[in-house]
Amino acid sequence: TVESRVKVTLPDDISYALSDGVVLCHFINQIRPRAVQSIHVPSQAVVRI
Repeated sequence: TVESRVKVTLPDDISYALSDGVVLCHFINQIRPRAVQSIHVPSQAVVRI
């Protein structure tokens, strides 16, 4: 599962967890190391759409 590969616990609303792309970037780096060079973690103050 994605949770075991990235070593995080995802909330029930998986679409919300994946909406900023951070988890996806970490997952890609597990499959192919250094594929995503820099992962920008957005501020909590930024409103997600």
